[in-house]
Amino acid sequence: MKTALWQDQQKKSKSNIKLTIWRDHLLSLAHLIDYDEGFFVFLFPKSNIHCQNGVNEYKKYLISENEEETGFYPRHLDDFIRTLRKHHNTDWTKELEERYLEFE
Repeated sequence: MKTALWQDQQKKSKSNIKLTIWRDHLLSLAHLIDYDEGFFVFLFPKSNIHCQNGVNEYKKYLISENEEETGFYPRHLDDFIRTLRKHHNTDWTKELEERYLEFE
């Protein structure tokens, strides 16, 4: 199990979104005690600038930009839902798209 994924653990920001990402990333790593592999996908809407800024800042503290090495995979919710919908055109994926992507 990897123990050092951050460049300087003393530099952790006090920003809520970065702390939330950090906490959730740590939680995903804790599961590696019971599993051989795993990773953390952080899904957020493209339009959420606060999340995007948090991801950009958080990535500065990781030891690498390599997602396979850090286990941190930030992804846009919009892309995820559209891809899901493309491969599984069902009622529940339509409802997911309507709920999260079709704003008036």
